[in-house]
Amino acid sequence: TSSGTKVTERCNHCSINIPIRRMPLQLNGSHSSYTFILLLSLMSCCIEELGVFAVRLLRVKIPPEKVRGEQARLLCDYDIEGGNLYTVKWFKGDDEFFRYLPKDRNNPFQTFEVPGVIVDISASSGKEVVLRSVDLSTTGHYKCEVSMEGPTFQTVGYNAEMNVFDLPDKPPEIYLEKQNYRRGDLLKANCTSYNSKPASSLMWYVNNKPDFDHLVDYLPIVGPDMLETSILGLHMELGSHNLIDGSVTIKCTSTISTLYWKSSQVTVQDTEAQNHISALESRDNYIHSASNSILVGAHTLKIVVMCYSILCLVRTNW
Repeated sequence: TSSGTKVTERCNHCSINIPIRRMPLQLNGSHSSYTFILLLSLMSCCIEELGVFAVRLLRVKIPPEKVRGEQARLLCDYDIEGGNLYTVKWFKGDDEFFRYLPKDRNNPFQTFEVPGVIVDISASSGKEVVLRSVDLSTTGHYKCEVSMEGPTFQTVGYNAEMNVFDLPDKPPEIYLEKQNYRRGDLLKANCTSYNSKPASSLMWYVNNKPDFDHLVDYLPIVGPDMLETSILGLHMELGSHNLIDGSVTIKCTSTISTLYWKSSQVTVQDTEAQNHISALESRDNYIHSASNSILVGAHTLKIVVMCYSILCLVRTNW
């Protein structure tokens, strides 16, 4: 076309009149931007003419962490922007386990067997799927997929991972190598957290301060049910640096992600120091008892002397 003339592009009954200049094959600068705007306008016109609408995911919520036995709610909120929804599908990995077909009035909600997935269909909808009694096999990647009707069958999706944890049934337990310790002895203790998945993370505290210098690591023990038992040892010499008034308090904590935190603690006595303290207490008690006896005796003697004096006075008067 000649410079400044108008070119009319049509898409059925839709037309756009935009003046453009004759431009070389290699476009740059303002020419490139002008042509890009023209193409966008033409595409918008044709899409509107065909009645094609875009589907958008507004919010997808797949819980990253759940505890065995809990319920899991998977949310997939979308906007079809005036178009017609064809289907909503949910997948675990590559396996579809839930489908919503709004046009199927007799059976709009369909479920498919997938290991570890139990759908509560009575609590589910086109935008939310509820899973009952999750367990370790429920762990995996989950995907929501939303599709429009034809002619485009536009599809959008989002996926995220959900992990299921099996927590310990009780707090960690502390085991001592022996019951009696003295200053200079090597204290040996184990902290054990039983039956969880994944294995609990253990930590030792000495007099409420974390101890990183006297730890003994052990590999988790895997049971027949695939649950793991964690063990962490503590080996430290007892001395003035950790004994306070003849005792030291050791504490073990067990944690799994942000879902679980439990602790146990014991106080270890320096038996030699305790025996010395007991001896001092016995001596003090003896001295205190003897002092009381002397006081009682003196008081009794005083009464006897007073009585004798009174008796002598009476006889003199007679």
